[in-house]
Amino acid sequence: MNAFVLWVFCTFLAYLAAIRAIIGDRVGYLLAASFPAVLANFIVGQNGLLSASLIGGILIFLERRPISAGVLLGLLTFKPHLGFLFTIALLVSGRWRVLASAGVVAALIAGASWATFGGESWQAFLLSIGHALKIEGSADWGKLQSAFGLTRAFGGSEALAWNVQIVVTLMVVGAIAVLWRSRATYELKAAALGTGALLATSHLLTYDLAILAVPLAFLFRLGCNGRFLAHELAGMGLACFLILVFSFVVAPVGFVAVLVVAALIVNRALAELRVLRSYQIRDRACRP
Repeated sequence: MNAFVLWVFCTFLAYLAAIRAIIGDRVGYLLAASFPAVLANFIVGQNGLLSASLIGGILIFLERRPISAGVLLGLLTFKPHLGFLFTIALLVSGRWRVLASAGVVAALIAGASWATFGGESWQAFLLSIGHALKIEGSADWGKLQSAFGLTRAFGGSEALAWNVQIVVTLMVVGAIAVLWRSRATYELKAAALGTGALLATSHLLTYDLAILAVPLAFLFRLGCNGRFLAHELAGMGLACFLILVFSFVVAPVGFVAVLVVAALIVNRALAELRVLRSYQIRDRACRP
């Protein structure tokens, strides 16, 4: 019991610190604590708050402290399916120091694990990967908050579910590659990457949705620094509401919440593109 309380308390503090740092104001503590997905981690003592704090920390440090960002990305390898999209963004944006430090930390963690527990634990891990989704899905597909889980929850076959998930993942990878090579604001890129990490994985449970607080915090920061777009605050509220009602409907409503946030990001990206084009038109008009 003491270990449970200590784990939840420490990961919650790290999560609070990450969201507060993103928003840049003490109101971040209140917004982070009130996010509905926090409750799932309090109840089951899972690692969603740790994942959220690591992803938030990576995106906080990425611009000014690349080595620190890489260290946190290396630590995120305890859930590699949440971190692979970061590799895409870092490659297309040429952030080699982040990749290098992440690789070193990941190698050190893997080496320490091998030295402590031996190679048998790695063999068991690799053999269990193929059965993970079937084990989780055997209870209730509605608990899996992904495109794969949504398809299975509505009666789709496993083959169809994988095809849908692969299409969604490829679309997300392409969008992140384009966005991270563009001149979009960093907050928008960070929000997209945090949301994309959730969309691109097939294995996402309710407690993992604590990560969604990270892109929401970046969107909130954009709104506070400029102005909130039409229906943006309402969209954020809808995403929170969908996560809140999961306990009553036991359906992939969390995945719908992620899609809502993705739609807010697309809307922001289009707004920034319109502003950029207007500046380019004015610049051309002013040229002799």
